[in-house]
Amino acid sequence: MKIYKNIFDENLHEYLRKLNFKTDTQKIDQNMVEKHITLSLDNNPVHMNLALAKKSHFKRPVVHGPLISSLSTGWIHHIFTCTEYTYPVQLQQNIKNLTSLTIGDSICYIFECSEVVLRNEEGRDPYLKVVYEISCFDSNNNEIMKIEWYIRYYSSDYLLQNNEIDS
Repeated sequence: MKIYKNIFDENLHEYLRKLNFKTDTQKIDQNMVEKHITLSLDNNPVHMNLALAKKSHFKRPVVHGPLISSLSTGWIHHIFTCTEYTYPVQLQQNIKNLTSLTIGDSICYIFECSEVVLRNEEGRDPYLKVVYEISCFDSNNNEIMKIEWYIRYYSSDYLLQNNEIDS
């Protein structure tokens, strides 16, 4: 991977604009849901009680929406940390659940960059605003979730000036 030196590099902007991809399929299993319940404290029976789920239209326990969206976070930080000189900082995440996913289903994500804008306003640290639109699909190719990520990339020299990262 090419190393981009700073957020002003037009090649970085073009790289981010073209960084559209589909992830591998990932199965959501019982263990993942149990870990999420432990961390989130959301122990609603719809997520774990098989007898209750069988009586519902889901037929199986439902996966937490935040678990599905949090898996996209890993892709954002793994794939889009495209340089050792810039640091992504999340600005905002908008999530729209379209339908439910049940435990044992598989998911994949499609990432598309919709916006790359350099913000260099007087009196403020410059940053690169990047927007990714993410669609999440189940194994039957049904879209189950839409996620918009608004991310700011800061150059390390600006963060170092403000002692915001370790040098």
